[in-house]
Amino acid sequence: RIKAAAPWHQCQLACRKAACGLQLCSVHHCQYVCCSTRCCRLLLEVQDPQKMMVLLEYLFDADKLQNVCREDWLKVYDKEFVDGTICGLLHWRSDVDELLQQLKEQVYFTQRQQGSNGTSTNGSTSSSPSRRTPTKPQEFNLSQPRPKPLPQPEVIPSVPKPRSPPKIKPGPTKEQLAIEAAKAANRQAIEARKADPRHGPFKLRVLERPMHAEAVRAELEAELAAELAVRPKAKPAPAPPAAEVRLNAAAVLREDALYRKKQLEEAAALQRFEVELRDTAAFDRWQQAMREADAKEQAERIERLRQEMSTAAGAAAQARIELLTSRAAASSAEKAARAAREEERQKLQQQEQQKKAEIAEVVAADRVKALQAKVGCRMFLICWQGLKEEQKCQLTTGMPEKQERKNSCKASDRDG
Repeated sequence: RIKAAAPWHQCQLACRKAACGLQLCSVHHCQYVCCSTRCCRLLLEVQDPQKMMVLLEYLFDADKLQNVCREDWLKVYDKEFVDGTICGLLHWRSDVDELLQQLKEQVYFTQRQQGSNGTSTNGSTSSSPSRRTPTKPQEFNLSQPRPKPLPQPEVIPSVPKPRSPPKIKPGPTKEQLAIEAAKAANRQAIEARKADPRHGPFKLRVLERPMHAEAVRAELEAELAAELAVRPKAKPAPAPPAAEVRLNAAAVLREDALYRKKQLEEAAALQRFEVELRDTAAFDRWQQAMREADAKEQAERIERLRQEMSTAAGAAAQARIELLTSRAAASSAEKAARAAREEERQKLQQQEQQKKAEIAEVVAADRVKALQAKVGCRMFLICWQGLKEEQKCQLTTGMPEKQERKNSCKASDRDG
């Protein structure tokens, strides 16, 4: 479709797209439009005159139909159908010209009238048929967001004060002493139970009787050795029977079949000799020899292949054993290296623990010295405060005596 406010070149471009891309809304519609001028007029009077004028000018233009539309239509339809359709459209050119003239008068009259109105009001001609009022932008009625809460002051966690470790008393605990006492009581109970004859091991009287088992066993072994020492003499094998083998029906038939087979082979050889005029006995012997040689070579090849496979299997087994041996050696070496590293790590850990223990002793000694110095400072401050108080007391008690002495000296000077 073509927009009403589009310029003239845009209308032409839209019509060209509609005609070339969509085959002008199908060729059947074009034939329907051109079938009757009256129906076409009634159809076009309902539409916009400017749009219909552009469409009809493009639709009944011989140059554009032959050069633009025909190439695109030939991609879909047959040549005869396309040429007939173009000729049918051009045949109605004379009737369409009158309709185009009327549409042009309507369009140009409307534009001329609108142009005169625009000139009288604004003093200049306007090319567009109608001017719409511009859209005034308005702000969206959005709700104001809530103010963000102020960040809470970061709470500095208090440093936990560790508790002093509990005092460990040397020697076993009460539980260990109770366990040892229970073990000792259990041992004494077991020894007292073993010492009681009522709970001793059960004794059989049969075992206390005298027995001659060793003598009886030796006598039986001697009798068996005497029986095995005497070997019986084997009897000679009997003579083979001299009876004749009786031929049954199966044996007779089998021999007869072999005889008949040989006769047939000889008859076939004679017939081939008569027909082909040559004796094939030598060729048959050569063929049989070649077949035996091929069978022998096949058997040798199979035996050689079997030996190679056995050799390869042995080599694979040896390689597997060597691989396992190398892996075992590598694993043992890795274990030894790991053990050496573990031993070195333990030594380093012990040395580090010793250093830490020495540092802990030094720190403990420094702490003791600091405490002693702190105590000495406190004692010095206490003594200093005591001396200050004594000096203050002496000063307060000695002031009246000095005043009396000064007064007495002044009086004596006056008398003198």
